[in-house]
Amino acid sequence: MKTCPECKRGIDDDSIYCGYCSAKQPYVPEEEKSEEETGGDAAAEAVPAGRSCENCGEQLEPNFDTCWKCGTVMASEGESPAAGKDGDAGEPLIAVCGLEKMLEVYRDKLLIAPQGVPGASGEAAYVSPCEILIKNIVSIELTGAEEFVPGCMTVNFTTAPADDTANVVNMSEYVSFNLGADQEMAKALALVKQCRKDLDAQDGSGDR
Repeated sequence: MKTCPECKRGIDDDSIYCGYCSAKQPYVPEEEKSEEETGGDAAAEAVPAGRSCENCGEQLEPNFDTCWKCGTVMASEGESPAAGKDGDAGEPLIAVCGLEKMLEVYRDKLLIAPQGVPGASGEAAYVSPCEILIKNIVSIELTGAEEFVPGCMTVNFTTAPADDTANVVNMSEYVSFNLGADQEMAKALALVKQCRKDLDAQDGSGDR
């Protein structure tokens, strides 16, 4: 067992996120523990039956609100599942590398960034990512990758909310990917759709 530095509760040594307060745990190299520290096999207690993480399927203890492995916040009874830590802008729910661009999905936005291209100095040149608010997405489609033919995620979006029709500009972004990334892209698409439902439910606008 180790202690979460945020809430000071005891959690498993291999926890990446605290199951009580959702805080991401600092990395600590695994060290050999003596039998006295571990309490021996005879002192090991059986973990009570819990539930599975909606995102990664990891088995959780019943009193955990956050998946210790992937950081998914478990929905309370009557709430819709919400992946990732609420308000954690620093950690994407998922990040997928395409052939030329990287896609990152957050609770309220997508970031699509070109892969760095080496400049004259030999270092990768920084290019600002395209930020797309999930609420501004008009449609998002995924075509599967086939042998020698890359797949593509197409995001059609506007640059202003729907109620601001005077300033709306329709735009599109594309992320091509190979066969090895098709499952991750499918996960990203599912997360975007779930986040859109969650945002619409918060606004009381329902499905669009």
